[in-house]
Amino acid sequence: LDSVRRHTSNMGPENILGRYIDSPPDLEKWNASWPGGDATHIGSYLYQSMGNRPMPSWSQFRMPVDKLYLCGPSAYPGLGCTAGARAAVPVIMEDLGMDFDKIIG
Repeated sequence: LDSVRRHTSNMGPENILGRYIDSPPDLEKWNASWPGGDATHIGSYLYQSMGNRPMPSWSQFRMPVDKLYLCGPSAYPGLGCTAGARAAVPVIMEDLGMDFDKIIG
């Protein structure tokens, strides 16, 4: 809050209506797929970056089970990317025999 106040003129106590803080256990209770409150599901480590997320054999969204796909924070591109599941859509559509470029065009 002190950092914000250095850049604003209206962040005094009279303008703050409420405050809410989540701890890692709170986040895990809210979403069971966030073990230890980790929104990346499985951690976000350098060795899992780019095509290695979550691991090389599963990095192209297809799982070992037919027609099962992994997308979202656990998969490439990982947490912090808006619409991360969008990356898996062309792969899923290809497996369904659909032409991604033709459909979105």
